[in-house]
Amino acid sequence: MDSKEEILKKYVCEMPFMYSDVQWSSQFICCPSWAPQSIRVDANGNESWFPVNETDDVMRNWTSKQAQNIRKSVLDGTYKYCDHKICPRLNELINTGRKPYLFREIDEFREVYNIHTEEDILNYSTPPEEILFGFDRSCNLRCPSCRVSLIPNDDLESPQHKAKLHLLKSIEDNFASNLSEHLANAKRFQQALNDRNIKK
Repeated sequence: MDSKEEILKKYVCEMPFMYSDVQWSSQFICCPSWAPQSIRVDANGNESWFPVNETDDVMRNWTSKQAQNIRKSVLDGTYKYCDHKICPRLNELINTGRKPYLFREIDEFREVYNIHTEEDILNYSTPPEEILFGFDRSCNLRCPSCRVSLIPNDDLESPQHKAKLHLLKSIEDNFASNLSEHLANAKRFQQALNDRNIKK
């Protein structure tokens, strides 16, 4: 079996190129427990840990120096910003040599993402396919495993609600085409249900 270093250089994790987790005072490009380096920056590019506010920009964080460094590390095989023991996918790769979910062999990855040089990493600005707003705890359920009471939505005039609207606006343009396609699919699905006289 190849050494740990050799195995890590063969495969690239796709998470830093397709996923982001936005927390109340940070943003990540993987599960925060697996890769705890925040990519959130202020307007000057400096690391920021202030609560989400109306100056935040999800895409500015997505293309920050911190994000670039994490992407470099998964491409050079060091994975130095990742916890090799906590991340179940890295753990599987290192201990079994098997390719985990959302990993690609490096040559395949370079072709799919069109990343061949360090400059390509620095210029990578394709929006994430998935964004988790991990700071929004509101829910109309009270499952015992999660909470014992309802957590309502923020008041419409509250700073928290305005910050959420701002974050949505900051990514709206990047996702407009994808969103319109999803809405079109949803309308087609609803029409199909109506045609079959299936009630909502």
